[in-house]
Amino acid sequence: MIRVSNVIPAFNAEKTIVRALCSARRQSEKRLEIIVVDDASVDHTSAIVAGEAALDRRIRLLRLPVNAGPAAARNRGIAVAQGDWIGLLDADDSYHPERIKSLLNFADRVGADMVADNILLCDASGQNPDVPMIPPTLLFEPTELTAAEFIARNVGSPSIPRVSYGFLKPLLRTSYYAISNFPTMNAIGSLRTSCSMFAASSMEPTGGCCRKPCITML
Repeated sequence: MIRVSNVIPAFNAEKTIVRALCSARRQSEKRLEIIVVDDASVDHTSAIVAGEAALDRRIRLLRLPVNAGPAAARNRGIAVAQGDWIGLLDADDSYHPERIKSLLNFADRVGADMVADNILLCDASGQNPDVPMIPPTLLFEPTELTAAEFIARNVGSPSIPRVSYGFLKPLLRTSYYAISNFPTMNAIGSLRTSCSMFAASSMEPTGGCCRKPCITML
């Protein structure tokens, strides 16, 4: 049984795709598949992923004939996903090793059909400390949000322009997902209007990982 299908759209990601794949492969929840959709890259992305797939049968490589953008690439991966849940990961991001397990446990506990988490913003130069995208003052206890409230929070304010729920990468129960939910220009369409969201407290940053369990939607 495959619990989670992790879908990774990739375009010219030869410098970062191995890190993303390794973070998915190192998940404590092992019942998963990793679907990389190469969005017509012109670098060595496909060759690198093919090499990683030879080491781990959970990795699948799909190639788009023309560049169609990340939404179309996600849709292609979701169309062949076999897991109970759909997980989203960008080719230049990485998961905390306990991320998927933590989110699944939380989803089971509250009966959620959509779960997401805060993002730890990492300084590529290493000169500045990593910081959570959503400050602890805005996310300090479980809080239920309607779909309308969630969508409204996809727009950053002038005071905190980077705090947008549109950057989050949710886990979605496959039975509640519709393939048309990712429009080409705006991933906010991925939310069903019947969904709600819960926010849980952020975890302390550890080891430079770029995602911490933090938000749950149902």
